[in-house]
Amino acid sequence: MPRAVRVFSFSRFLENFAFVRRGKFFLLNFPPFSPPPPKKKTGTTILVDPWLVGALTFGDTPWLYEGKKKRLPAQDLAAVCSRTDVLLISQALPDHAHGPTLRALPDKALPVVCSPAAEAAVREAGFTDVTALPIGASAETAGGRLRVTATAGALVGPPWATRENGFLIEELGTTATRPLRIYYEPHCDWGEGALDALAGGGEGGAIDAVVTPAVSQRLAGYPLVMGEENLVRLVRALRPAALIPLVNAEFEQSGPLAAAIQQVGDGGAAAVEARLRESGLASTTKYYAPEAPGRPLAIEIA
Repeated sequence: MPRAVRVFSFSRFLENFAFVRRGKFFLLNFPPFSPPPPKKKTGTTILVDPWLVGALTFGDTPWLYEGKKKRLPAQDLAAVCSRTDVLLISQALPDHAHGPTLRALPDKALPVVCSPAAEAAVREAGFTDVTALPIGASAETAGGRLRVTATAGALVGPPWATRENGFLIEELGTTATRPLRIYYEPHCDWGEGALDALAGGGEGGAIDAVVTPAVSQRLAGYPLVMGEENLVRLVRALRPAALIPLVNAEFEQSGPLAAAIQQVGDGGAAAVEARLRESGLASTTKYYAPEAPGRPLAIEIA
């Protein structure tokens, strides 16, 4: 028996950013329905990997790499915090755990769920309600309205390094038959067994939506983001109803590291949709082309 239609809106707050692939920050919102039925959605908003102020550097070395958004409108950061229920940080790299943004956000009591590697940066920025999730662990947050589970995500160091986090986000406390389940992994990379656990669904069931990049990025040949290689594998394994690709926004890069970064693949709507059709996945997974930065993308899951 089909589940009732549920809707979430996916908005990139300000502008998507990418250095090497990844971490375009975004808001994930579960808007409440009006009029009733009541409790169909919880009205919860998650701010993911934000970059709201300043430049991006790695290890405070702008001579090596500096990224600047071409357009970074001034934000009322207090208002941003007031609209946010949970801050989600997937990795310790500065394009996910962006130090200037974390320090500038004024509400240090805002709940934060992060990878263990990112915990130090979050606490150094002054946040006090911090849950660092090791791979395989889960935590309820936002007053019990959400459950976040850490999965084995991207390998951002040597082969023996601990992988960073992907996240399974589940909305709780609604009248739906089961939680809406969204999988986010900012590099389209995962550890052994991670997809098997997600596809099996456990008690929760299937994955409704996947948020991940559709292109690859390499640093002097070293793979950093793996959307070109792995996107079809990921969709085939999880069979989500919705695919929302992370996309790059216009930004300026400088320094020798910037010159060594190469993007591989075509992340345009036509190219991604063609890949899904050629793989026999278009009938089960709908691709949602990104809206303009800051505009909500409403997605219905039947």
